[in-house]
Amino acid sequence: MDFKDIKTEQELKEFLVNKAKKHNSFQHYTTIDAVGNMLQNGMFHFTIGTALSLNDQNEGTRKGTYEMWERTYISSFSYGTTENMAMWGLYCVPWEDAVRLTIPRKEMIKWIEETKEIYAYTEFKTYRKINEPFELIFSDIVYISDSKSDDKKYLNWNDKSNDVTSKLKNIETRPSMTGIIKNGAWKYENETRLIIRSNLTVPVKHIAIKVPDYIKHSMKITTGPNFEGKFSQRIGPIDFLPDIQPSHFEDLVKYRSICQKCKHTFEEK
Repeated sequence: MDFKDIKTEQELKEFLVNKAKKHNSFQHYTTIDAVGNMLQNGMFHFTIGTALSLNDQNEGTRKGTYEMWERTYISSFSYGTTENMAMWGLYCVPWEDAVRLTIPRKEMIKWIEETKEIYAYTEFKTYRKINEPFELIFSDIVYISDSKSDDKKYLNWNDKSNDVTSKLKNIETRPSMTGIIKNGAWKYENETRLIIRSNLTVPVKHIAIKVPDYIKHSMKITTGPNFEGKFSQRIGPIDFLPDIQPSHFEDLVKYRSICQKCKHTFEEK
C-alpha cells in the first residue's frame, strides 16, 4: 500500500511496522558513557514516555494519551546512513563524548524477534527481571503537520504525505498511536523506534533488554565531529571492541554553548 492511500488507523500502524523492517541499517545517537555501559553490562536501555528528560515534550503531553505513556518505554533510532547534524547536537551531549551506533537490518530484526525478557533498571544501578507480560514494537514514526494554507492536517513519512481524512481525525491523540506519532517539526529525524508496552505493578523510569553478542559484533561506531581522544582508550574494560570510524565532519562542526558566548574574561594575576 502506498502511504497516500492509507485511510485507517490500522492501515497506518501496519504500514509503519512493515517499513521499519525494510531499512538497511539503524542509527542510534548517544554518548561514549552510554555505549560503554551497554558493552560492559550487555544491556540496552529504554526510557518511560512520561520522563521529563525526553527532548520532545510535545509528544509526551500532546500525542497519544498520558495513560498509555505511563506504560510505554522507548528507545530511538534513525534510518539512513548519512550523518545528521541536528541529531549529533541534540542527542549526543556533551559533544566531546558523541558517538553513533549503526546496527544492520538483519541483526536488528533477529534481536527483536529473539527478545523474550525485559529488566527493570533500579535506583541501585542493578537489573531486576520483570515477570509481567510485555509487547515489543518496532515501528517507523509518522509525523503530523498543520497546513499553512488551510485548516487541514497532513501526515508525513519519509518524503510521502497523506491528508488527514475523517477516518484519521484526531489520529495524534488516539491511545494506540502513543509513541509512534510526532509533530512535523521533528520529521528531519527519520525515526524508527523500539517500544515496550507493559503494565508494571511497580513502574520504573528505565527498562532494559539484553544485547546479544551478534549485535555487538555487527554494529559499527562513529565518533562525533567534536569527539575528544581515542575511543579505544576512553571506553574502559570491554570484551569486544566494535568497528570504529570517525565522523566525516571531524573538526568541521562548531556547536556553540552558552559558555562560549560569555563576554566576560579573566586575567591571570
